[in-house]
Amino acid sequence: MFYHRCYIVENEEIILPNDLRANLNIGGDMDVFGTLMVNDQKKSNRIELLLSPIDYNQRNDLWIIQASFHDRVGLINELSNFLKDLNLDIVFFKSTVMSDNQLYIKMLVNAQHYISSIDKDYTTRISDERNLKALKAKIFSYFIEDVIFSSISQKPHVLILKNDAFNYGDLSPRRDTLRINGGKLLLTQNIINMIKENIPNNNQHVLKDDRLISSIVAEPQKSVFRICFFYKDTGIIHIRVKSINRIGTIAAITDEIKRLKFNIIQMFSRNIGDGKWSFTDFILENFDLKHHKDFDLKNYITDRLNNSSKIRDFNWEITFPEYVMNTNRY
Repeated sequence: MFYHRCYIVENEEIILPNDLRANLNIGGDMDVFGTLMVNDQKKSNRIELLLSPIDYNQRNDLWIIQASFHDRVGLINELSNFLKDLNLDIVFFKSTVMSDNQLYIKMLVNAQHYISSIDKDYTTRISDERNLKALKAKIFSYFIEDVIFSSISQKPHVLILKNDAFNYGDLSPRRDTLRINGGKLLLTQNIINMIKENIPNNNQHVLKDDRLISSIVAEPQKSVFRICFFYKDTGIIHIRVKSINRIGTIAAITDEIKRLKFNIIQMFSRNIGDGKWSFTDFILENFDLKHHKDFDLKNYITDRLNNSSKIRDFNWEITFPEYVMNTNRY
């Protein structure tokens, strides 16, 4: 998962940073498919746009393949061609060679054009939730000399095939095809209207400002961008915590966030410097305080955390990153 800081959306464009696009194999100029996720009860003040290069309908036939092999020259190439010959499109691929010369592979494949007498076709698989048993057998038999067997169960380490639960094709009727132009996502008028239509009634005042704030998370294993939209002064706040990097740090901080009755919308943690310190970014929402100004929320969070003895030992510091303008400088 890759995170990009929050910024103010201008000119109905969102810049998708090069590193985030590269992880999803998204070019600088192409069409992508968006689904707008909103809370139908209008309890939450956030709206999320799920963005993917894969068509809505095809997401119903995505599958995860995990396997362990004895590493050798040409193995990944053979596996790639094997899947190509079966009309399986590799959406995401990750491989790691362990110290004992074991090759661990995890991939996400699109099986919409894959057909067999046992696994049937796309339509049949979707209607009866059929698993890809024949594909698992084919991989095992073709790579029988390479597959690693469990020392306990004596079964091959081909952990096929778990259907990818992240399928947003049928979750929402609020869908549209969007264009990426020069690395910028162009929000359609249809999407903008849907965002405005789904602002909770008690926060209609934000339309006067009409300046969306967005944060972007890229999830390569699901081939999707999650773009979270929200407005200022609606109970949603971005905080960054710097703390000692040791066992229990994240647990202690999230315990305090839970105690303050904030819901974690997004969270991204990484080590900095020599690894002794870490930064954790949180996008938080508090339903009880959603009428409060951001300034008041900052004071509320700071005061409460300063009085917490539980996280004092982690030498933590809390900051509230400014929402920057939509710019290429990131």
